[in-house]
Amino acid sequence: MPSKRWRPSVAGLLWVGVWMFPLLEPAGTIHGGPAGVVAGVGLGLFAITYTVVTTLGFDHRDDLSRVSTAGFAVVAALGVGLAAAYGEHWLPVLLFVGTCGVAVYAGRERVTVAVAVLASVVAATMLLGLLHDALEQALITVVGTVLAAGLAGAVRQMQRLIRELRQTRDALATAAVAEERLRFSRDLHDLLGHTLSVIVVKAEVVRRIAERDPAAAAAQAADIEDIGRRALVEIREAVTGYREAGLTAELTRAKGCCPARGSPRRCNGPRTRCRTTPTGSSRGCCARRRRTWSGTAARNAATSRSSLRTARRP
Repeated sequence: MPSKRWRPSVAGLLWVGVWMFPLLEPAGTIHGGPAGVVAGVGLGLFAITYTVVTTLGFDHRDDLSRVSTAGFAVVAALGVGLAAAYGEHWLPVLLFVGTCGVAVYAGRERVTVAVAVLASVVAATMLLGLLHDALEQALITVVGTVLAAGLAGAVRQMQRLIRELRQTRDALATAAVAEERLRFSRDLHDLLGHTLSVIVVKAEVVRRIAERDPAAAAAQAADIEDIGRRALVEIREAVTGYREAGLTAELTRAKGCCPARGSPRRCNGPRTRCRTTPTGSSRGCCARRRRTWSGTAARNAATSRSSLRTARRP
């Protein structure tokens, strides 16, 4: 599936761009002449590339990781080149190199690459400070780089955790929907499985004895009609329970079907779910279960009698 085209958000660009005021110091040292033009073009290209790549890093697009890596390489090359070529007043450019690297690489579970990038930027800053005989300016830049990179790393890790929480929430919602569908299918099978089996058996009995014993066939047909009506009522009750049930109703139903005050209430029979209203009690729950099991037993007995009568007829 093709990835969605990335477009930087205006809010993200503004958030990244508002922190670029330290670049005013190197910009103030630019003078006229060819060297000044080159420095101005380089600084402008660095600012634009840094803003775009850092915004892309904060947008945590995993499908564009190669683009982010290539963009950071351009930012690092421009930053180190400008700081090496134009002296101590350009050392703050390396602050943005470190921040960009952390924004690109700190959103992963392992932040080893981000830490390595930050350490490399700190080492490059100290080396260039010694080269330009500006150790104090280099130390100030290192402190600012570490603080800015720490803030960017914290934001990226927070974004990663939020993204994982959203993915977990979506997965739980999908699992809940699947569980509800499975429960509905089980309840539907419990309601209709045996009833349809009884209807099929009785219909076969009617077909076999219709010519020999019309009265018995009519009785069996009446039983089929009665069974069908009862099944329809049970389905309507189940559907009504699904429509009315919510979290509070489910908790109330669970409490109603559980033992209360230390006196256990047990209902011996197959496991079936109660479809009571939120105001129902444990007695109503067990009573419905008894009615269901009684109806099942009656249908079993009727099926057995019908089968026996059919088998005994010549």
